[in-house]
Amino acid sequence: MISFRLPYRSFVLGEVISPADPVSVECETSVPVSRHPLRNVWLEADDVAGRVDELQSHESVKSVEQLNGPDSPVLLHLEWNHLRDPLVKGLRGVGATVLKLESDGGEWRCTIRCSSQDEASKFHQHCLDHGLDCTITNVTKATLAEQQLQLTRNQQEALQAALSSGYFAIPRETTLEELAHSLGISDTATSQRIRRGMRRLLQNQLGA
Repeated sequence: MISFRLPYRSFVLGEVISPADPVSVECETSVPVSRHPLRNVWLEADDVAGRVDELQSHESVKSVEQLNGPDSPVLLHLEWNHLRDPLVKGLRGVGATVLKLESDGGEWRCTIRCSSQDEASKFHQHCLDHGLDCTITNVTKATLAEQQLQLTRNQQEALQAALSSGYFAIPRETTLEELAHSLGISDTATSQRIRRGMRRLLQNQLGA
């Protein structure tokens, strides 16, 4: 398992979404498919429809399908033109599975799973060969279950805020609206992050 950082503009999502926009991106990893990296992505933004249109018109993207309702965050199913985007091409070339993809507008933080150390080295070299300023931050060995059950940064932040503010207390000491305001995101986004984070924690605890 490799964790690395990339400059924001080095990936297609960073090209169509301004770093100044209040945007959050997370990779959906509940059903990883190694031959098709980054197929399902959660996108949280003020103008979701506009972002989807921009992605659809980008040369690196074949098609975009929205899998849930109109409220942000939305789950997007992406079909890539693998020869266009160097990051996606590199991931597909070594059969890597993306476990995490997050950004706060400054840089991309990504964690991937490769089948071997050799494949991981090939991916890193691919990034260097294509001018991607890829900074490796961590290399670990972990089981598939351990990798899939890790919380994303956004999920961990939401759960920690919910716990410290008394959202889980009986009776509750804060509302969802107040919690969302403290996080600077919408009520829907806050609820989604808590639910997805709780699901991963319960899966980890119960072995489900």
